[in-house]
Amino acid sequence: MKIIIKILGAFIAACGLLAVAGVAVASTADTLQPASIIAYTEPVTISETLTVAKPGYFRQGVHIGSTEADVGGVTYFNGTIVNAALDSSGDSTIPVTFGDDVRIDGEIFRTEVGGDNPVKLADTIIPAANNTYDLGTSSNKWKDGYFAGTVTAGGLSGSGIVSTSNIASGAVTQTAESSGNFTATQSTIKTGASYDVADTVTITTGASTLFCMYSNLVSSDAFFQTTNMALYVDGQAISHTYRRETTGQGEGQSSLAASALVNVSAGSHTIEVRWNTSAGTATMYSHTLDVIELKK
Repeated sequence: MKIIIKILGAFIAACGLLAVAGVAVASTADTLQPASIIAYTEPVTISETLTVAKPGYFRQGVHIGSTEADVGGVTYFNGTIVNAALDSSGDSTIPVTFGDDVRIDGEIFRTEVGGDNPVKLADTIIPAANNTYDLGTSSNKWKDGYFAGTVTAGGLSGSGIVSTSNIASGAVTQTAESSGNFTATQSTIKTGASYDVADTVTITTGASTLFCMYSNLVSSDAFFQTTNMALYVDGQAISHTYRRETTGQGEGQSSLAASALVNVSAGSHTIEVRWNTSAGTATMYSHTLDVIELKK
């Protein structure tokens, strides 16, 4: 095998063992083995594969592939890319920096699948096209989201979501009202502890809160006549809804109203207005009982 070595601008042809400027070079048919480090200061062009058994150091950068568009090959890495430089404190905190756009055609893992290390960004995340790509899928969902500002969306869906559509369909609230009592009259002559039922609403709910509200116009036909009323839920009086009015010397009219928030379990519930009078006859006009379920 004939080997041509260019050192310091001169060509020296040799076979076997050569001595070049005091450096011994051992030559075989397949191997050129320098006896010590060779410093070479001119460009080298290699037209075949270059294999380096140990780490190589490129002090001022390295070009892989061509600077022409769409000209180049595939670069293979089997290992980890790190920045071995140390910061001013001697710590290896300097990150690997990419100075251009990065395209990755395969999956990206922060660490192994399910790793605990977070991905930290100091920039805005923008999709490549408007209204085209999703964040997560129906089978691979993000668990929780935390936002300090405003979330703007074209639509909302799922359980626990408040929107115009599910409010209208009764998913958040429902209402019930006593029927036919807006202009009807109701009279009672009950006295003492005995009460008549003036209005009734039945509603089936989940475990939630009921907002109950009642109002009326009451007419009395006796002197010093007292009219009493209260709201009842499932047969139990709501104590803070007791109301009373007393006439003077002659017939009179007054308005009685009461409201309450009542926690109920899931099921059917009956809300009533019960009332009585101390004497004579009391008549109720334009009375209305409204019930609204506020779901939890």
